[in-house]
Order: sequence, then C-alpha cells, then structure tokens
Amino acid sequence: MILGAVYMLWMYQRVFFGPPRKAAEHGIPDLTVREWVTLAPILLAIVAIGFVPQPLLSVVKEPVDAFVQRVSRPPPVRKAEVER
Repeated sequence: MILGAVYMLWMYQRVFFGPPRKAAEHGIPDLTVREWVTLAPILLAIVAIGFVPQPLLSVVKEPVDAFVQRVSRPPPVRKAEVER
C-alpha cells in the first residue's frame, strides 16, 4: 500500500508539476476542421445546458419521478410472512 501511494504521488508530481512540453513534440496534432465541426455542437450543448438547464430538466422530470416512485415503494408483503 505504501509503494502504491509513493507511486501515485510520484506520478502526480510528474504529470502536474513536471517541465512543460508542447503537444507537437509528442506527435499530437491540433484538431482538424472535421473534428472541430464534430466537437462544436457538443460544446454548444454543454454550454447551453449549463446556462439554461430548465428545458432539459422539464423533459426528464416525469420519468425520473416515476422511477423514484417505483424504487421507493416498499416491497410487497408475502402471505407466508404475514402468518408468522
């Protein structure tokens, strides 16, 4: 366990506090136009839901309430348990 903690701290130090490196040095290219076109609607949806969540919440409210009601009901009592 101690070795695992030491390794995690060592890794954390190297990842977050190591020398800065450029992504291009590692062969990771920037996003292409196709990737930006794919990513842009997702980013816009995330921002829109962050600023105006009510339309999404109103859509999922009824199914979530039904699920909570179904899960929170006590289990049915069996006849053999009542006779005891």
